[in-house]
Amino acid sequence: MVGSQVYGLATPESDCDYLAVAAVETIDLVGLSRPPESWVSKDPDSTVHEAGKFCRLALSANPTILELLWLPEDAYTFKNVLGAELIAIRRTFLSRKRVRDAYLGYAIQQFKPIENRGDSFSSDTKKRTAKHARHLLRLLDQGLVLYQSGELPIRVPGQ
Repeated sequence: MVGSQVYGLATPESDCDYLAVAAVETIDLVGLSRPPESWVSKDPDSTVHEAGKFCRLALSANPTILELLWLPEDAYTFKNVLGAELIAIRRTFLSRKRVRDAYLGYAIQQFKPIENRGDSFSSDTKKRTAKHARHLLRLLDQGLVLYQSGELPIRVPGQ
């Protein structure tokens, strides 16, 4: 489980989001047609990435992907040998430049809707603005700690 439930930011309206890694059979990776790299479902909200794509995203310091490697143990609904091996080598995916660029880039993406909200102050706009602000602060905090220490805090302090 990932997202607000794990960060400690869930509200009564929050759903559960899931992220997973799957290794397809080697035979499926050779030939003219390749298997999909990702599978997405809305009920429940879940995304599964093929292991190769997951590793490419982790090497680019994608914040959503990296958090899967640092989750608190109780957030894993299922973990097999592949998952344990990826967690064991999680620091090998890191580079300071990519961590800096990715976390700042994602924080900027969260800031843009806040900046561009216009003069509309409906209750829905205020909720979305607050959500973007929480994500912006979380990303900046996580990125700084990861950049400095090589550890990724998942739970938001004070929650």
